[in-house]
Amino acid sequence: MLSNPNAYVILLLGGIFALTGAILYFFPSKKINGSYGYRTFASMRSQAAWDFAQGYSSRCLGLLGLSLVFFGSLIEWGAFLRKPSLVISLGIPIGALLGTVVHIERKLVRYFPKKPKS
Repeated sequence: MLSNPNAYVILLLGGIFALTGAILYFFPSKKINGSYGYRTFASMRSQAAWDFAQGYSSRCLGLLGLSLVFFGSLIEWGAFLRKPSLVISLGIPIGALLGTVVHIERKLVRYFPKKPKS
């Protein structure tokens, strides 16, 4: 039984992110669509951008999930964050997820820039 609620939330979200990353990695969306896969304006610009986004985002999400599981384990073992705080236990995974999305979007813009208007 987990003794630190911070660890429980972070481990749970880390497991969900890792599982989602694995599902998206092994069953990627082949064609651009609005319902499944990594869907942003940058990823839906072209089929090449879509294919890159599906592979790269699934690996990033899986690594994020495993990192959160590791971080949650450290919290449970008492390495730090001994006082329960919902802001910390939700803020860390959400902040990490937002940082991951920003990272992926920057890669997409770098490798697949907007076509210049003529």
